[in-house]
Amino acid sequence: MKLLTIIVVDDHKIFREGIELIISQLDFVGKVVLASNGIEYLDIVDKINPDIVIMDINMPKMDGIEATKISKKKYPEIKIIALSMHTNFEYYTSMTNVGVDGFLTKDTDRAELKTAIVNVFNNEGFFSQKLLQQVMDGISKKNTERSNAFSKREIEVLQLIAKGLSIKDVSENLFISPKVVEQHKEDMLKKTDCHNTICLIIYSIKANIIKV
Repeated sequence: MKLLTIIVVDDHKIFREGIELIISQLDFVGKVVLASNGIEYLDIVDKINPDIVIMDINMPKMDGIEATKISKKKYPEIKIIALSMHTNFEYYTSMTNVGVDGFLTKDTDRAELKTAIVNVFNNEGFFSQKLLQQVMDGISKKNTERSNAFSKREIEVLQLIAKGLSIKDVSENLFISPKVVEQHKEDMLKKTDCHNTICLIIYSIKANIIKV
């Protein structure tokens, strides 16, 4: 894994410096740059080529949603992990629509933060288990019809991905090759018209395909 360049965007100085301290100690991180709001972030992103952005959502001047939308349109290869405490399901749908690749809570621990960065960099997405449970708890009964779009094996693969497992870990759990796992994921993305793993997880929660 190459040394990553990461931008941390948050309007709280102590928080963003705390995240910087944690991720700068990871052996695969080469550079960490800080921004206090969306406007400052957009100025920075035009000057460097980050691999990962850790983006707060609620910020003054320009929030994380607008900043994500603008930068993803200009630099679609950038991976963005949103920091959120929201439990409204439609909020996550909106965030996936602007291109967010992962979700974390602000009280995440070091291990979860590391896993999120690695998974998102490897195009596997990441959804905090705490947020996942909150979203599941908030889904109304009208969204509980089970979809028949996926095979039993596809649901098994997706269930493990939603729990934060990497493609390699999923393959080991199900005794199938990583290539087969990737193929199942690609097939599910096509069936749902989803553009990334996070979108697929959101779709599957809404359709009551997976449980947490």
